[in-house]
Amino acid sequence: MYKPKDDVPSEFRTIRYPNTRKNEIEELSEYAIHPIAPISESQFRVFVTPGVYDEKGNKFREEYNTQNVLPLCINPVTLAGEDWATALMPSSSDALYIKILFDIIRSLPPDFTIDDIIDRIDGSKKLGDQQKKLAHLRIDILREFFGKNDLMMDLVIGGVNIIDLRDALYMPEDIFSIMALIISKLQYKKEFVDEPFVFVMNEAHLYFKKGISNVFVENIGNLIRRKRHGANWLLLDTHLPEDVDPNIIKLSDLKFIHRTDKTVDSKPLKLVFEGSINKLHQLKTGEAMVYANESSLNPSVPIKIKIRPRVSEHGGATKTAVRDGT
Repeated sequence: MYKPKDDVPSEFRTIRYPNTRKNEIEELSEYAIHPIAPISESQFRVFVTPGVYDEKGNKFREEYNTQNVLPLCINPVTLAGEDWATALMPSSSDALYIKILFDIIRSLPPDFTIDDIIDRIDGSKKLGDQQKKLAHLRIDILREFFGKNDLMMDLVIGGVNIIDLRDALYMPEDIFSIMALIISKLQYKKEFVDEPFVFVMNEAHLYFKKGISNVFVENIGNLIRRKRHGANWLLLDTHLPEDVDPNIIKLSDLKFIHRTDKTVDSKPLKLVFEGSINKLHQLKTGEAMVYANESSLNPSVPIKIKIRPRVSEHGGATKTAVRDGT
């Protein structure tokens, strides 16, 4: 899931092409590895919001150099009760509101519709006016994504699926609803139970901010626990770890920190990288400090690692005044 501050396409767009940087190819040879294109064009998808697809679909096709740009649609018929409850909850914690929503969803018949949900919400004596307005706002956001097609059917298994939310005029709280719904559908879809996938969240601090709903934290925890029994990974990418809810960071069993001149103020990271925090500015390009909850070395000792160049073309390499870094 991708929504950067700058209007640039995701760096994963170039995973369809082999690495062509001379100095990186030479370094790859040290690992007895050669540049390759990890996936083909048919294994690549870009999803944008329905409104952006209608108005700017050609822009995204040109930027990603592909015809595989699709609207991010959700078929409401495919939504289970857990999906609805998850999508309607707020990004911040409100235990009573969330409990009432779950009770409303559980009280509905198996073949309920979105209008049934609205009627129950409007008729609830337990929800206040502001809570009802919030629920209506969430439903209005979801309506924009409803269609006959469904993201779960359009995803390419074994490939790269980019959910590009650029040009979509949504607040982080609105995107949170869509993100929560997608994660919920991934979590409960039977066909995906044994399928390996990595769900990458760009700018994670915008959506996993402090005070996030405990119910959503539990959903993230379930997704992480599934990884232990299968091959499902959640990768959070942020340059502001101090803004990420500490409970989310604690759930991460692998933590990477790259070179930074900033002070790391995240308490969970300070705890596990104690003794290394002040050395982060000394890391070179391609180096990182990593902490693993379970390790063959020592689970409570962070180590410095060197990351080899990627075999595919780098779609987000730092611009330099020289070619190939020479």
